Amino acid sequence: MTRVRYITGEVDLKKYKADAAYNQFSGRPDWMRIGKELSMGFPGKDVGVFLTGPAAIKQQLVAMCDRYNP
Repeated sequence: MTRVRYITGEVDLKKYKADAAYNQFSGRPDWMRIGKELSMGFPGKDVGVFLTGPAAIKQQLVAMCDRYNP
């Protein structure tokens, strides 16, 4: 029996690679997770985001910034 795995969404590739010196992800980014990590790393600071891409990503980033910026 052959097992097939399909991966959708964001995947933390650091869990699957021996060299974990940096984070590397595959799939759709979880902007709320990223925003939360940034807000914890820079407490009380405004974190800016620059985007060149589709409007759908812009809407997600605006929601993230509204939630996590002071």
